[in-house]
Amino acid sequence: MSPRVSQPVSRRSPEPDLTDPACRAFKFTPARVDAACRQTVDGDVAVDGDGRVQWRDSETPGLFLRASRSGSAAYVLLYKKDGRLIRKVIGPVAEVDLAEAREAVGRLRYDRTLAAQVAPRERSPSRGGGPTIGEVFTAYIEAAEAGRFKLGRRSAVITDRTAQNYRTTYNATLKAHDGKSLAWLAENVLRLHREIGAPSGSGDNRKLGRPYQANRMMQTARNIFTFAASTGAWAKPNPCVDPATGSSIAKFAEHARDRILSDAEEAKLAATLRGESDLWRDLFAVALLTGRRMGAVCGMRWADVDLERGVWTVPRPMMKGRKAAHGLTLDPDAVAILRRRQRQAEKGCEWVFSAMLAGGPVTSWKTAWGRIRKAAGLDSKDRSRRVVPHDLRRSWGSRLIEAGVPTVTVNAALGNSPNSVSMTAKTYMHVPDNVQAEAVQAAYKRRQARKAKAKRSRAKAKR
Repeated sequence: MSPRVSQPVSRRSPEPDLTDPACRAFKFTPARVDAACRQTVDGDVAVDGDGRVQWRDSETPGLFLRASRSGSAAYVLLYKKDGRLIRKVIGPVAEVDLAEAREAVGRLRYDRTLAAQVAPRERSPSRGGGPTIGEVFTAYIEAAEAGRFKLGRRSAVITDRTAQNYRTTYNATLKAHDGKSLAWLAENVLRLHREIGAPSGSGDNRKLGRPYQANRMMQTARNIFTFAASTGAWAKPNPCVDPATGSSIAKFAEHARDRILSDAEEAKLAATLRGESDLWRDLFAVALLTGRRMGAVCGMRWADVDLERGVWTVPRPMMKGRKAAHGLTLDPDAVAILRRRQRQAEKGCEWVFSAMLAGGPVTSWKTAWGRIRKAAGLDSKDRSRRVVPHDLRRSWGSRLIEAGVPTVTVNAALGNSPNSVSMTAKTYMHVPDNVQAEAVQAAYKRRQARKAKAKRSRAKAKR
């Protein structure tokens, strides 16, 4: 009998928790590098004062990944010479493959005069010629904003808000690859879609998928290829479209967010806001008391507020869809906050919530909200449970339902289109548990009353 030969066991390194500040090194793989860049842009990773974070490759001594909140990322070589720390940028992640970066580090360790040869500036950044993903996307947005290109059934020129949404999606999902070619995107778009939308890891390192963002990325890529085909930059079939159905070739199921604040959570938020500065306390309190989107609240002007009548007219540019201005009746608590701010406002100040230094409307509220959310105990690793500012709007609509306000009236109060009543009922009108409990109790009492009436009728018939 021949002796058994033991087979080597393949052990894959555990998935790193990139959001943990103690995570400073891990084995680089293309997927992990992409995830690190994506999570940095999303704000899931702690960054330094310059908005950057750096990880070391545990596989290759001296190789580091430096990612920025703005979306830029690069491979860097760090080494010491005469006691001094030397840093050499190998090249952007969007232009240099991980294998090339490791090979460059290996060469530089023996001959550091090769620094000028490792950056991929001698060849086309798109790897194969033709316009890059970033170039096509920029041209696509500019053409769409100018009305030179209209996609699908869209007949009107896109608004600046829509254009900004496209740019936000691109920066969060494809910006790290904008120096690569359309051919590369065609080969990797399904992989990117799966990595963004599907859960990954296990145990404490498990990451929830982002199906909504994955689907928006796929739609953005689809638009890029459609525009490229219209300009002659892409002659092959659109890799994001199923030729049999004409719809997107891959799509994750999306579930409408229904997170609202309970009475206890709202009380915790109010208690935390009392300890904040006047700006953040009043800003988020008005957002909760009016149900307006954060963009509209931050852009509130004194010229649009009539405190005598208790009405705030949200101008058309601040409304979603920009179809018309919207007048909102303010409740007494909101009026009291605005009266106090008006007394304290500097003479001639246009904005209700003005930035402390820039002079315009406040825009840097996200960091403050993150701090307030944690202090109020409303934070969670589960994005579906983590409270975001738009949940304040949903909670406001829910309070109206709880008060017995008709659906059509709530839809109008939210500033939605008259055609959006069903959408409003589905998305914003989450019926609180206590309202459901009261409905069940009311039905029980009516049933008991019917039984008692039937019992009296039977007793009367016997007599």
